[in-house]
Amino acid sequence: MSSELTTIWLLRHGQSQWNHEGRWQGQADIQLSELGRQQAHRVGQRLRRYQIEHLISSDATRALETAQVVGSYLHLTPSPHAGLRESDIGAWTGLTSAEIKARFPEEWAAMNARTDVARGGGETYSELRGRTWAVAQEAVARHHGQAVLLVSHGTAIRALISAALGLDVFTMHNLWIGGNTALSRLRFRDGRFHLDLHNDTAHLEEAEA
Repeated sequence: MSSELTTIWLLRHGQSQWNHEGRWQGQADIQLSELGRQQAHRVGQRLRRYQIEHLISSDATRALETAQVVGSYLHLTPSPHAGLRESDIGAWTGLTSAEIKARFPEEWAAMNARTDVARGGGETYSELRGRTWAVAQEAVARHHGQAVLLVSHGTAIRALISAALGLDVFTMHNLWIGGNTALSRLRFRDGRFHLDLHNDTAHLEEAEA
């Protein structure tokens, strides 16, 4: 088996208007806020220091807008991929946490008990994990020995990382992706993935200093 190193960068999109309002987005197509665009420029400035050959993005507007800004620094055009979309949360879409707790108390409790619930009648965590993991496997197969940037969403990235590391589906809840434009990085060599960067937003802290 080849010992070439393949690098998978994982980037959460910049702040959207619904992030700002505290609304659960799921697969709703929401644009970046002005702050989100600024965040995209900051992470783009950070990533241009690295050699990244391929850029693949969720086809959601907030992710594609982020990818387009970052791509301008990397001289890459993002390829949209539906497999990187955020989890489908069905009837929860557009609601605040307080509204979800009030309208769907059993589902909310099941989620917090870390069961494989289909939130709002949408996807289960296992279904989300399966499709995001397929994207990572595809990226490694097509771009072996190179560096690939995947622009996606918080829960989707957690699901992908848990699958790559061979962890059970519920472990993804411990792999928190907290900040907009948070970076994580997986390294693939000799048939195994290793996580050497997780939920890193140093580029935002540098800008605020």
